[in-house]
Amino acid sequence: MEERKELGKIDKVSFGVCRDRGYLLGINFTLTFGGGSSGCNTSHQVNMSEWNKNCKWSISEQEEYIVKMAWYVKNMLEESKVNDISQLKGIPIEATFKNYNELESFRILTEVL
Repeated sequence: MEERKELGKIDKVSFGVCRDRGYLLGINFTLTFGGGSSGCNTSHQVNMSEWNKNCKWSISEQEEYIVKMAWYVKNMLEESKVNDISQLKGIPIEATFKNYNELESFRILTEVL
């Protein structure tokens, strides 16, 4: 597995229900690289569907993931020294890609804030 890192910024961020899949709730990011010449999208979402034969998430599993997502957002806001997700726009990041172009993760570049 080949891994590469690339510097970029958060170009867009939103929190809410997924437009195409109304049962998904989460935080969504658009990351840009190379001065905006390239980019990618990533998100942290939870399935909010009621339990049925096609959706086997229990309420406790949904609640657990919602709490994890809230902590993820809280930590990101603290690292970025902002109070609201709308203030994350323009924050510098370092993205890690595997297999050349598959986004594995990104982190806030706290050392330059």
